Amino acid sequence: MRLSIRKRMEFIESRLYWEGAISRKDLTDCFGISNPQASKDLKQYSEIAPENIYYDNSAKQYHASETFIPKIITPTCESYFTELLTSSSDDDSFICGQIPQYDMIPLPSRSTDPMVLKDILKAIREISSIEVRYQSMSSPEPAPRYISPHALVNDGFRWHVRAYCHKRNEYRDFNLSRITACGAFKFDSVNHANDLLWHNFVVFKLAANPKLNDNQKKCIEHEYGMIDGVCDLNVRGAFVFYVKQRLGLNQLPNSKKPYQQHIVLANRDEVDNTIDVLTKLQANKLGQLA
Repeated sequence: MRLSIRKRMEFIESRLYWEGAISRKDLTDCFGISNPQASKDLKQYSEIAPENIYYDNSAKQYHASETFIPKIITPTCESYFTELLTSSSDDDSFICGQIPQYDMIPLPSRSTDPMVLKDILKAIREISSIEVRYQSMSSPEPAPRYISPHALVNDGFRWHVRAYCHKRNEYRDFNLSRITACGAFKFDSVNHANDLLWHNFVVFKLAANPKLNDNQKKCIEHEYGMIDGVCDLNVRGAFVFYVKQRLGLNQLPNSKKPYQQHIVLANRDEVDNTIDVLTKLQANKLGQLA
């Protein structure tokens, strides 16, 4: 099946699943195809999944049958919300159907100089180090330093560059918005395999707060898709701090009331010990290179 046809088959099935109905006009409006082509597509879908679709003569559109089972797509709420967020605000409908009224919590944007990002990307691409002026919150003025970047990091709110800092002899995450300028490039032989916290993962075992009552626990377990009361989250060692902060796990569960902290890190000691070991190994490797 050609990609263009598959896209239209996915569209038909999405509309049938989420809206329960689809018309030729839905296809012609979305894909700019002719009415005969839309009819052909609907016929083709009917051949793929005859038990899923029937034509309603009075409504002049196709409907999902009561025994509808998706054959092409795997509908999830996450996919629905992703499509919704990427749809145009000027449209009345999207692949899943009519656009419901919705909004998002506003967050302040973090300004980054495009020239800074361009130079950082060049340094990553060419495996070189670059001089940057960085405004640390622990220093009164921006200070120059050489960094050897190898990855970009998003913590959910802002972008960082993961880089070896020649000044501190350690890997750090530098807030791109706080790099005020970039300077000279120079070749270096930093082996980023030594960034053990980046290349190794730990598993967060998330569980409902044990102080919740049974009904509340069941609700949280369902919300997070827990199996046998546990949800496994695979986390880069370098991201542990961010994930703990984002999920409210940077404090011990007893420091908050259960209705304020719904989930806990069931294997906190294991995670913390693993990160301690990786941090020490990484420091030793970098110390040998200094």
